[in-house]
Parts: sequence; structure tokens; C-alpha cells
Amino acid sequence: MGLCFFPSGGGQRAKAGPLVSNDQVQVAAFKPAQRGRGHVVRLFNPSDRKATTDLSIPAIGLGRRRVRLGAFEIRTLKISAAGKVTETDLMEQAM
Repeated sequence: MGLCFFPSGGGQRAKAGPLVSNDQVQVAAFKPAQRGRGHVVRLFNPSDRKATTDLSIPAIGLGRRRVRLGAFEIRTLKISAAGKVTETDLMEQAM
């Protein structure tokens, strides 16, 4: 089967999703929130050492936020439609 659609390349480029400044920290998830409007980003530190990273999400207009993670920590953050960042548990309940 061949590809029969070749976009022109015109139009607007999509803005970037979650960006982290520390290569040690992984973006495990980025998705719409289960309840209400907004988005959820889940970060993971697979290292046995603490880590600090700057998180930004240009696609939803979130500027740089500093996030600290402990060794082997998973941190879940909910970003409201207004840009407010709240830490949640894995079930997206505010902590």
C-alpha cells in the first residue's frame, strides 16, 4: 500500500507538548483531565537521586515551572484551563 497524501507543508506548526529541562526526568503522561477542564502531566524520576527540572507546555500556554522530584518519584500535576498548577495523586485528586 502506498501513501497517497502528500501535505504541502503550509499552515501553522503545532506548538510543543510538555518540555523538561532535565534529561533524567521523564514525561510519563500528558492528557486531558478526567474531571473538569484542564490537562494532567505526570513526571517520573527513574533515578536513585533527587532531581529538579523546569517544566513548560507551550501547547497550552504554560510557562516554565520548577518541579522537584525525589528518588524514583512519580509526580502528577493538573493544569487548569486558567493555567493554575495543582499537585494531585494518581487518581487526579488534589493533595
